[in-house]
Amino acid sequence: MTNVPHTLYRIQKSSYISDTVSEIKTSTDLSNLGIDTTLVNQWTNITKQIQSKGITKPVSSAILPYIATGKDLLFTDSTFENQAELLKLLALHSVNHALKTRKTVLKNNSKLSADPDGLVDDMKDQGFTRPKILLLFPFRNVAHKFVHQVLKIALTGSKKQVSNKKRFEDEYGPGEVEKPNLSKSLTYQKTFLGNNDDFFTLGVAFAKNSVKLYTDFYNSDLIVASPLGLRSVVGAPGDKERDYDFLSSIEVLSLFMSDVFLMQNWEHLIHCLEYLNLQPTSPQHTDFSRVKKWALEGHGRHYRQKPCFQLPGSAQISALFGKECVSQRG
Repeated sequence: MTNVPHTLYRIQKSSYISDTVSEIKTSTDLSNLGIDTTLVNQWTNITKQIQSKGITKPVSSAILPYIATGKDLLFTDSTFENQAELLKLLALHSVNHALKTRKTVLKNNSKLSADPDGLVDDMKDQGFTRPKILLLFPFRNVAHKFVHQVLKIALTGSKKQVSNKKRFEDEYGPGEVEKPNLSKSLTYQKTFLGNNDDFFTLGVAFAKNSVKLYTDFYNSDLIVASPLGLRSVVGAPGDKERDYDFLSSIEVLSLFMSDVFLMQNWEHLIHCLEYLNLQPTSPQHTDFSRVKKWALEGHGRHYRQKPCFQLPGSAQISALFGKECVSQRG
């Protein structure tokens, strides 16, 4: 493999690390990174599509080794030009993590069905609740693009069914195209192009032959949300109706276009992060015999990966990254 010089900023033990990483070129490279075999061809095709547009060294090939191996990543070269590519990368990682988790659980379910008394530590394969991936986006238009990439990657072979797709298109699609405000900067126009509603939450679940949208959080594999939308569910002390147990077992937390969160209400994001990986207040969604030991011991945040994508120059996000990124994988 050839080397692709690209600066990645990853905070580990309060220090910045700049590396020259290797370009992903073959299916073997992908498999060695732990990409599920059913997704290898999908990613290869996506890379070919990117290269067909004249991009000979996709930035995703440089980032993927970090993402796929569970490392925290602060990527400060996110632009509108590479946004589609980064969303594809994030979708691949999300689907891969969800499918590998699901396969492990189903495999152990079969073993336990054959031998109900055979529970061993290797079969402690779950968290307190099902959702493992939380993806925060500033607007519905970006969430719409991301979910479309998830569907492209997840819907392989005979798996073609998508529940509630029309509702999703109605609520997250572009709708009527507004004329750009030429009095604003080009960056502003691109940021707010399309459906710029910043209040939303969406559960996504993978089944054997389908992908389900608008699933209940406790029956979801992925949760797609804005900070404002998520905070409306999490609530605050004293609220009569609030829920955050579904955040107790998040293993991947992604902040996309995180610099835009600073232009919204930064406090919404900070508030929501405080409720990740806490011990659940109710045991009704938990099979404690299958919960991983480190989760029971309250170490969930140390097994949570945080890929973050933004434009350069945000000291607040860098500080947050340093505080929240304590993954034992670096």
